[in-house]
Amino acid sequence: MSSENNKADAQIQAHRKQHQQQKTKLFGGAGIVAAITLVSIVLYYVLSAEPAEKIDAEIIQAEVSMSQADMAALREAFKQALIQYELNVQPSINEIIMMTDFRANKVSELALIKDQALTAFAQGAFVQSTQIIEELAQKSTILINAWQAQIALHVSNGQQAFSNDEMAQAQLQVNKALALSPSNIKAMALENRIYAFGEASKLMQELKIAVSENNWPKQVAVITDIIEIDPLRGELAQTLANAQAQHDKQQLAKYLGQAAQALRANALNKAQQLVSQAQAIEPNSKGAQALSAQIYQARAQQSLTATKKSIKSAAQNDDWTQVSALVSSTLAKHPSDTDLQNYRSQAQQVLSAKQSLAPFFAAPKRLADDNIREAASSAVQTAFLASLLSPSLQQQIENVAKSIDEYNKPVEVRINSDGLTYITVVGVGHVGEHAQKIISLNPGKYVLQGQRQGYRNKRLEFTVDANTPISLTLICDERI
Repeated sequence: MSSENNKADAQIQAHRKQHQQQKTKLFGGAGIVAAITLVSIVLYYVLSAEPAEKIDAEIIQAEVSMSQADMAALREAFKQALIQYELNVQPSINEIIMMTDFRANKVSELALIKDQALTAFAQGAFVQSTQIIEELAQKSTILINAWQAQIALHVSNGQQAFSNDEMAQAQLQVNKALALSPSNIKAMALENRIYAFGEASKLMQELKIAVSENNWPKQVAVITDIIEIDPLRGELAQTLANAQAQHDKQQLAKYLGQAAQALRANALNKAQQLVSQAQAIEPNSKGAQALSAQIYQARAQQSLTATKKSIKSAAQNDDWTQVSALVSSTLAKHPSDTDLQNYRSQAQQVLSAKQSLAPFFAAPKRLADDNIREAASSAVQTAFLASLLSPSLQQQIENVAKSIDEYNKPVEVRINSDGLTYITVVGVGHVGEHAQKIISLNPGKYVLQGQRQGYRNKRLEFTVDANTPISLTLICDERI
C-alpha cells in the first residue's frame, strides 16, 4: 500500500508544480492569515486560461475555515479514493486507451475529469477533489461495463456462429472481441476451438462410425481426443461416460471369461491376474468374487496334491516321521481327506511299533529275563502287520527276534548223582537214576527234584542262563 501512496503523492505533486511558479508563498508561514490565502487562490483561478480548473470560491472559503484535523482527514480521503481508482479502475481504462478507439470521446472526458480532481486537490479544494474523483470512478465504471458488454456480445455471437458451424462469422466476432481486449480468456478459448474445428470435425466423423459399429473402445478413444482438442465440448461428456461404461462392461466380461478359461487349464497365476484386472474395473463384481473363490480352492487342491506326493515319497523312503509331520499339518486344512487319514493311521502303526521294539533292540541282553523276553515276543507279534509298510521296522523285528531266539536256545545242563537217586526236572521231565546225565534246557528258572526209597526227598532250584552251560549235583542221602 505504501507504493500506491507514493504513486498518488507523485501525481498530486506533478499538478502542484504546474501552478507553484504563479503563486506567492501563501502557505509558507504560520503567520499568514486565511483571508490572504483565499484571495490569492481566487485571483489565480480568475486569471487562469483553463476554465476547467476554476474552483468555486465559496467552496474554497468553506474549506479554508476547516480545522487542521478536518483538512488532514479530507486529504487522506482523497488519496485513498485515488489509490482505489488506480488499483481497480485505471488498468481497464488503460487497456481501452491502448488497444482500441472504443468511445474515444468518453475516454478523453475521463482524462479531463481526472485532471480536474488532481488540480482541485493541488489547490486545496479537498472536498471538491473527492467529489470529482468519485464522479470519475462512476463514469469510468460505466465505460468499462459498456466495453466489457461489447466484448461479451462479440464472444456470444461468435459462440453462436461456432455452434452453427459458421466458422468465418465466428472468427470475425472473435477478432472484434480481441480487438477490444487481446487478453480476453473467453475470446481466446473460442479462437482455439475455431482452430481445432477441422481436426475435431474429422474425429466427429470417426465417432459416428464407431457409434454405428458399437465399437465402445473406439468411441472412448475418439471422444477423449475430441475433448483434448476442444475441452469446451461439454455435450460429449455424457456420451463419453456412457461409452466408458459400456467399454468397462465389455472389458469386465472379457477378463472374467479369460480367467475362467485359465482356471479350467489350471493356469492359476494367469487366472488370478485376470481376476485382478476385472476387479480393477468393478471391485464388487460377483463374477470376480466367485472366480477368486474357485482359484483359492484350486490352489488349495493343488497344494494338497503336492503334499500328498511328498507324503507318498516319504512313505516309500520309509521316513514315517516325515509322513506323520506332513499329515498333521495338512489334516488341519483337509480334515475329511481319506488319503491323509490312511497315511496318518499307517504312520502311527509304524512309529508305535518301532517305539515298542526300541528297548529290546537297544539292550538285547535284557532278553535273558523270561518276562522281558516274553514282552519282546509279544511286541514282535504286534509289530508284524505294520512291518509290511516299513523295511526298517522289518529289520528291527528281525533283530529282536534273533535276540529272542538267541536267548531261547537250549543250554547244556550236566546233572550229577549217585545213580540211586531218581531225579526229575519239575514240570519239564524225568532225568532218571544216573550217576551223570546231560540234558538241554531253555534259559529260565527250574526246580530239580530227587527221590530214593527210604530217604528224604530233596529239591534244588536253579537258573539256566542263555549260552551258559551249568553242572548240578543232587543226591538223596538222608535216611528217613
